Amino acid sequence: MNIYEKKQRWKLYLFVGAVLIGLGSLTYTNRLVKELSHEEQQKIELWAEATQQLISADFENSDLSFQLLVIQNNNSVPVIQTDSSGEIITSRNLDSARIAKNPDYLSKQLEIMKAEHDRMVIDLGDGDKNYLYYRDSIFLRKLQYFPYVQPS
Repeated sequence: MNIYEKKQRWKLYLFVGAVLIGLGSLTYTNRLVKELSHEEQQKIELWAEATQQLISADFENSDLSFQLLVIQNNNSVPVIQTDSSGEIITSRNLDSARIAKNPDYLSKQLEIMKAEHDRMVIDLGDGDKNYLYYRDSIFLRKLQYFPYVQPS
């Protein structure tokens, strides 16, 4: 075996190793994204439950500190709450400068949220409902694309 054949074999080994590392990174990152997405969904379900309890609470006889803490601690997942007719009641973790500049920004975000995840129902009692829509956090969205654009 001459030196040229050895170099070719080493190049092949290095190429196969690089492909395996890339596939391993892609697989690991995709699994991590799924786990984080599931965790964000659980946070939003908890947020919806806390909102429902807060709305239906007896303010004089209830300690609502936990519900308020849950709602206030959502600092990453964009959320829009609507009434039963689809009118936007409130939003959280969306670009406030864009909301101020563009009145259609919230409705466009709502459409994106509707396409991305199923809505959560907040039962207000007496047949009245609010709906909670959300999308993946910016961190999760960046993480989804990281393996494809990571620096080499």
